[in-house]
Amino acid sequence: MSEPENRISQPIIIAGMHRSGTSLTASILQQAGVFIGENLLPANAGNLQGYFEDAAFYKLHKNILAAQAIDPDGWTTASQVEVPESFHEQAKQLCDLRSQAYPLWGWKEPRTTLFLNFWKQLLPQAKFVFPYRSPWEVIDSLFARGDSVFADNPNFAAEIGTLIIRRCSTFVSNIPTTVFCFTVTC
Repeated sequence: MSEPENRISQPIIIAGMHRSGTSLTASILQQAGVFIGENLLPANAGNLQGYFEDAAFYKLHKNILAAQAIDPDGWTTASQVEVPESFHEQAKQLCDLRSQAYPLWGWKEPRTTLFLNFWKQLLPQAKFVFPYRSPWEVIDSLFARGDSVFADNPNFAAEIGTLIIRRCSTFVSNIPTTVFCFTVTC
């Protein structure tokens, strides 16, 4: 009996602030052949072309946040959020399933920015893609989408956006050879 084929799998993780061009980036990579997921969040009034978010990663991230009494939408000023041990196996299984089935796969989910170090440790071969959109365009887009969390405190959007940019910049500076950053303009 022969040994199973040793598949080489390349994960690509798309991360960035909500409304920063992550959906556009995921759609382009999907068209280029990257498996982004079978069960993607559907389009709606907030994103007419679709979010291109794998529902499994979306649910995992929201559950990690909720388990720690953090807003499941990821609106937090924490510099980083730890992933509790109770979620490690679920994350590993999610990645193993994709790694075994697809040589080139990835996901887009804005909450990923809260867990960058966790994902890098779990997937050391991963490549990261960070679209950057000017903070004022992101904030305008958030307000246009009508996110209620910012209605009473508009400065909160700028505070979160600044923290996410800082979080991503710190991460990028530590592993520059596995990261691709670019600017999105509208």
